[in-house]
Amino acid sequence: MKRGRFAPSPTGALHLGSAAAALFSAARARALGGAHVLRMEDIDGPREVPGAAEAIVHLFSESKRAADLPPPNAPDMNPVGVEANRRNLEVAIDCVHRLGMIPRRFSVEELLA
Repeated sequence: MKRGRFAPSPTGALHLGSAAAALFSAARARALGGAHVLRMEDIDGPREVPGAAEAIVHLFSESKRAADLPPPNAPDMNPVGVEANRRNLEVAIDCVHRLGMIPRRFSVEELLA
């Protein structure tokens, strides 16, 4: 299955150009028989604006054309950010280090910088 995604950073109000890109990505994913998901970027903590992530999720949950989000009461389907996958990222970093593909074990923060 094809999957499109939109991964905004919650650093303020959603930009009109970002919303247009999300709509295009959603239309393309659906045209290919797939789904479109919202993944919140949570890697820029110092610039994150309180309430911005919730506002973006609300906007997308109100627009059936923008993202295939489930009802808000489906906790396992909330937008996924880096922090929710930190352990998976650490395991992946360890694997590529053990395979000799990187010279040292990087932290998640270094990898995303």
